[in-house]
Amino acid sequence: MENSSLKLKAESNYNEKKYSEAAQNYLELANQSSQEGNEIQAAEFKNNASVAFLLAGNCQAAYESSFQTDLVFLKAGNQKFAGMSLGNQAAALEELGKNKEALELFEKGAQFLKEAGENDLRAYILKRISAIKLKQGHHLEALATMDNALDNVNSLSKKERFLKRLSNFVFKLIRG
Repeated sequence: MENSSLKLKAESNYNEKKYSEAAQNYLELANQSSQEGNEIQAAEFKNNASVAFLLAGNCQAAYESSFQTDLVFLKAGNQKFAGMSLGNQAAALEELGKNKEALELFEKGAQFLKEAGENDLRAYILKRISAIKLKQGHHLEALATMDNALDNVNSLSKKERFLKRLSNFVFKLIRG
């Protein structure tokens, strides 16, 4: 199938919530791009497949699809996509119950997104880091990470404003 029509099919399957089919389409596109020598586009399609696999509930395939694509993006100097790729890998690992490994990749991804000036994406990843730290029983670290995440959001929701006030109150108490 021609690259452009396969891409439309992948997007259509994704929009229709046929995530497994979309993931397979994206992997086929990645393979075609790789054969054409376009490793950056192949890595993008692999990450699209990763997201689709995650939504389909196939977390192992999600991880495998995006594994080491961050290195392709870093080699190309694209810290934003490297950070997003690490976020995809970390999300899959988190769903697989591998929180320690997920946390490491989320933290690396957050750093790349910070360097790329991608505050909203970084905030999303910081929220995920906070959730993992909360699960691990590191409550103050989780609160500090959430506070940092909220500092990176352009406009806070009502819930986020409440969390921000709460974290400010807690840190004020700690400082004395």
